[in-house]
Amino acid sequence: MLKTSACLCSASTALHKGVVEAVLQAPLLYFQQNPLGRILNRFSSDLMKADMELPDMLFMYLDSLFLVIS
Repeated sequence: MLKTSACLCSASTALHKGVVEAVLQAPLLYFQQNPLGRILNRFSSDLMKADMELPDMLFMYLDSLFLVIS
């Protein structure tokens, strides 16, 4: 279970870094046309959804895998 948690934290960190890099590489026009609050809200809500759904998806995958194996 501890290894699974470490794996999920690693996946979440990689996703966060990818999103931050994508936002920071956006053209300046993107920041001029969109208010900062909207960008932060979208950023945080997308990461929250991923953090909440990623463990469930992993456990469903493992459950299905063990069901197929057995």
